[in-house]
Amino acid sequence: PASRWSVYSCRFWLVYLLAELQQQFVYYRHDLDALQLARSCLHLVPAVQYSLSKPIFSNTLVKALMTMEAVLSFYQAIVNYKQDVQSDNDDSSSSSEEEDDYDGDDDDEEEEYNS
Repeated sequence: PASRWSVYSCRFWLVYLLAELQQQFVYYRHDLDALQLARSCLHLVPAVQYSLSKPIFSNTLVKALMTMEAVLSFYQAIVNYKQDVQSDNDDSSSSSEEEDDYDGDDDDEEEEYNS
């Protein structure tokens, strides 16, 4: 009973992975995220393995693929964090440049208000 629900759960996981791969190819074919694509592909073998009542792959292979996916996920998190920090720095430098353009002279606005 519990193992049967686990098999069904993994089957739905496999369907989700296949849909995600299809979405990446259809919608993002010109801008594929190689790291996300690799992670999705690394999940396929464990999803197939656990979707079946009898395993067809060795446990060593499944564990190796899952370990590779975990390392790749950690690497992707670091890369995304660095990109976010860089974009935040770029945004703050552009806003400081806009502040530098301001000459502090509000006389023109005051004259328009007083007239």
